Amino acid sequence: TNSTLYYLNQIGIRPWITKGSELNTQENKLVVFLPQEQSKKAQTLFKRLLDFIGLPADEIQIIHTKEAPKLPDHVSPFAVLILGFQSLDFNLNCPTFRSVDPEFLLTNASHKKQVFKALLCVKECLNQSG
Repeated sequence: TNSTLYYLNQIGIRPWITKGSELNTQENKLVVFLPQEQSKKAQTLFKRLLDFIGLPADEIQIIHTKEAPKLPDHVSPFAVLILGFQSLDFNLNCPTFRSVDPEFLLTNASHKKQVFKALLCVKECLNQSG
């Protein structure tokens, strides 16, 4: 599997890979799912939320989607943050945290506490995993 190949690569073992298959060695500690449409204010707020988590930009993968969040096959992050999706059953096989999207938060400030709790949980999870 891709995760096995990834871990072998991380410990310095370069396995043979058949031509045409891909191995993504980029390590994304956090994957964030966002709805596609975001205003400039919401984008600015989102950047500040990510700054609070404290990860470098190259360790965060942002996926804009209108559909239910689904991880690409080559991605196995330490945590997933889902902003703005209503469904509760994502089955992403890693710690998953949900909150409202930044666009909603701009008009509903009463949800700041919920977002802050989710960010704290993500930050704690990432600190524990490495």
